Amino acid sequence: MTTLSACGVGEAKVSDIADQAAPAPLPVETAMPETSDIYATYEATTTIMSDSDAPVLARAGGEVVEIVVEEGDFVEKGQVLARLDGDRLRLQMLQAKAVLDQSTGEYKRLTSLHERGLVSAASFDGLKYDLEAQRAAYELKRLNYNYTKIRAPISGVVSSREINVGQNVNINEPTFHITDTTRLVAYLRIPQTELTKFAPGHGAEIRVDSMPDTVFTATIARISPTIDERNGTFRATAYIDNGDGELAPGM
Repeated sequence: MTTLSACGVGEAKVSDIADQAAPAPLPVETAMPETSDIYATYEATTTIMSDSDAPVLARAGGEVVEIVVEEGDFVEKGQVLARLDGDRLRLQMLQAKAVLDQSTGEYKRLTSLHERGLVSAASFDGLKYDLEAQRAAYELKRLNYNYTKIRAPISGVVSSREINVGQNVNINEPTFHITDTTRLVAYLRIPQTELTKFAPGHGAEIRVDSMPDTVFTATIARISPTIDERNGTFRATAYIDNGDGELAPGM
């Protein structure tokens, strides 16, 4: 019987093979699960407009004798912007006031006589109706005289002046334009396929060409329920708070 012996030099061990086959450990980070919103965005181009913009129409005719404000000035509602020559209207108002005062005194005198039965009811009632008509005539002339002071219908900035001193203006002729820039509006056209992504109260980001690195916030206030047949879009109205005055209508 022959016995063979083997040399142990270079012999592989089971532990060495297992070490080579095991993958290198990977770092693991654990965290608690949480919920967050998934945002859908839509980009559109529009022009910023003023939500409150009013032409100032002359309510009386006459020559412009004074201009109080200029373009760019901020005015309050009811503030005087310009004055017209109102001498003729003022005299008409004073004439009506004199007639009214005379009739008022006559009415007071006849009231006591009527109570004592010295004046007929028909005469007294006729005087009363005449007095009411004269009071209305005076108030109308007083109102027309007050219209010689052209006043701002809203608070805002004078965006344009249409009259000059010495110019004669007619009733309903434009004299100024007032624009309220504290709150601006942007009208967005939304395709039908994107409509489900929008709802009143959603936010929007506004960027303008003059300040490309500045983001202004807006809020969608309402969405039109009808489709524009010309382009198949809905209109969303977004309001922009412009209290700092950085934005301007037309951007």
